[in-house]
Amino acid sequence: MKKLIGISLLLLLIACSNSQESNTTKKDISFTEIKSSQSNAAPILKWNDQIYLVTDENVSASEVELEIGKVTSYSITGEKITPNNFSNYYVTGTPFFIIKGKDKLKELAIQTSKETFVKAITSKAVTSSNSEFQL
Repeated sequence: MKKLIGISLLLLLIACSNSQESNTTKKDISFTEIKSSQSNAAPILKWNDQIYLVTDENVSASEVELEIGKVTSYSITGEKITPNNFSNYYVTGTPFFIIKGKDKLKELAIQTSKETFVKAITSKAVTSSNSEFQL
């Protein structure tokens, strides 16, 4: 009888130990983890075979001219080859525009809400204003 209780206790301890281990190795990906992993990469937009780095500079609605496209491909997995109209930050359907008086090969405006736009710039725009920084 003591042997049976001892074996039962040992099996119970082993079962609990394995159950606890499998629970700690499983990882639920929460929104916060996805958000934080997304923030490690600079937000970009690819249009017309150019990579545009998204800035935190606002563009007024009066400066926005013609819509030239929408994001058609979105991913945060860090692909090396991306199609045109791709963003690693803005979701599919986000529109982008020409900025009045600016070279569209250097600067674009991305619509972030009904009347809010942010500037995205290419390495050509960055290197002309700061020769130390390159994309």
